Amino acid sequence: MLGLCIRSCKISMGYDNVRKTVKSNKAKLVLLSRSSSERSKKDVTDMCSYYKVDMICDDFSDIFYQLTSRDKLRV
Repeated sequence: MLGLCIRSCKISMGYDNVRKTVKSNKAKLVLLSRSSSERSKKDVTDMCSYYKVDMICDDFSDIFYQLTSRDKLRV
């Protein structure tokens, strides 16, 4: 599903892009990797609770790497 979202340009990656998307009320779900810094986790958690956006915090680093790798992803 994430691959389809990337191909259809319906996904935002990176702190600044996610922040803009959440604040513009376009975000439906935020996926946050556990390997993120504590400050980023707190900022994103606070932002998602304020704007009432669902958030999942898990170990997504391998999935994000595979999705963003130019060798694996054909757009």
